[in-house]
Amino acid sequence: MRLLNRVRSWWRGIFQRSRVQNEMEAELGFHVEAHAEELMQSGVTRAEALRRARLEFGGMEGKKEECLEARGASFVDNLIQDLRYGARTMLRAPGFTAMAVLALALGIGAGALLLSRVMRSQLFGVQPTDPATFVAGACGLMIVVLAASYIPARRAMRVDPMVALRYE
Repeated sequence: MRLLNRVRSWWRGIFQRSRVQNEMEAELGFHVEAHAEELMQSGVTRAEALRRARLEFGGMEGKKEECLEARGASFVDNLIQDLRYGARTMLRAPGFTAMAVLALALGIGAGALLLSRVMRSQLFGVQPTDPATFVAGACGLMIVVLAASYIPARRAMRVDPMVALRYE
């Protein structure tokens, strides 16, 4: 049940973003108002209580971003921003882009040729043009790479940047 709620929350954060942001803004506003009410009960004027509550609570936009990051919805935004940045960078330097694409094509082609020779000599009954073998090998490699990078990435995300900078 918990996984279903996380998936639903992630889905809403991505595809119903304005609605989620309105709900978060109302929720955060409620907390600021509640804290202001507590301050007013201690004898502070309403304007001063609201000002103090906003100062103590911190920036609303930062809190909303933290909530979206906790839901995992900022992943898609970051991915789109990275893709746009990459496209702009490639369009700014078309010569470099052409050379990079050419180098990648030659590298992939040479790797495929070498892999087909190794598969022909080492694996009995597997043809070098067998697409299922290539797909299974690529999927297996992708799973290993994702698992090897996921664990350190999760650990790094839990470290507060300010704490890390203090120790450097």
